[in-house]
Amino acid sequence: MKNDNQPTENKAGLKTAVKSGRAFNGFENDRGKIVHLVPPMPYMCGGYWGDKSLCGIHPGRRSNGWSEVNRDVTCPKCIKKIN
Repeated sequence: MKNDNQPTENKAGLKTAVKSGRAFNGFENDRGKIVHLVPPMPYMCGGYWGDKSLCGIHPGRRSNGWSEVNRDVTCPKCIKKIN
C-alpha cells in the first residue's frame, strides 16, 4: 500500500498530483480522484501550484491548486503523452 503523503517524481521530472479542491473550508471534500502528471512546483511560488498538467488541464480559479500524491497516474491523456 502506497502512502499518499510521499510525492513521486518520474524520469521526466514530473510529479504525480490531483486537483486539491476548492479553497472553501480547508477540508478539501471535493478533491480530485484522477492522478495527473504535473511539472514540479516552482521555487518561491508563494504556495499556489497551478501549472498545467501534461494533458493540458489546470486547477480552477477557486482551487487550492495541485496536491502531490504517491499513486500511479490514472489520467489516460497523461499516460499517453509520457509513453
